[in-house]
Amino acid sequence: MITTPVVPEEFVGKEPTFNQLVEFVEVYYDGDRPRVIEEYEKTILSAWSTGKYYLLGQVLTDPIDRITTERIENALQIHRQRSIDYGAPCNSFEYNSILHTERMFADLLRIIEKYYEIMMEIEYMPGGARYQAGLKRFNERNGII
Repeated sequence: MITTPVVPEEFVGKEPTFNQLVEFVEVYYDGDRPRVIEEYEKTILSAWSTGKYYLLGQVLTDPIDRITTERIENALQIHRQRSIDYGAPCNSFEYNSILHTERMFADLLRIIEKYYEIMMEIEYMPGGARYQAGLKRFNERNGII
């Protein structure tokens, strides 16, 4: 079952774009790039795609669009509805295509979860923006210059 990542309060309205996830993977992932990044990039670079990709094979998305909870839920809803409308896959090729798309989407969501986890650590580490804001509030409240 595919579940939507929980967006930390600090990132509401600042959800990552696909381009930001590519940069994130390049910096924070060791070894091979995740297959979903490779495949979405191939789609974006192909002539037929006009520089966009399909989130879960359903929602046309520009790589600079934020991958919000609403966008994810919309893709899931369309995917579920199409399963109802069209019924079960008619052959093994179609079945494998659907499974592949679902796996890629689930992998993308795991990358988003990892993005939030690491970015939260960066925000709150000494020197990070949230750390600095908290330190400033603490110092003001306690009369420390």
